[in-house]
Amino acid sequence: MKSTVFIASLVLAVPCFAGNFSYPEVTITTTSATTMTATGSVQGARYSNDRLQSIGCSLKATKPRLVGSSTLVGTCTAVDRAGVQLSCSTADAVLIEAMTTVGHTSTVSFTVDTGANATGDNCKTITVENVSAAIK
Repeated sequence: MKSTVFIASLVLAVPCFAGNFSYPEVTITTTSATTMTATGSVQGARYSNDRLQSIGCSLKATKPRLVGSSTLVGTCTAVDRAGVQLSCSTADAVLIEAMTTVGHTSTVSFTVDTGANATGDNCKTITVENVSAAIK
């Protein structure tokens, strides 16, 4: 009787996860003559079989020394399994707000203006997904 109870408790102690899960690795593609897109999950990059992949966004706030307004610039960067890197920067408040939602379970996608007239503020779109399927 004791061995039956012990085996049953072992079976019940194993964690069970329900539902769908997805950890897409980083991909960088040319989407038009003047745009490129990077897509991937933070966890997919972290747990990839190579040591190259990464994706995420960061913010830099700068206060002027003497006179003027403080600035906030957001940058998203991605590196795929081949070592191809893509990044974009912006001071646009709406795009920066999207960047602030990136977390360790996020899937991030950003589009970069690579055209001849592209300036330092070259992020076109930023999409951040925080869904249960991305939790490991």
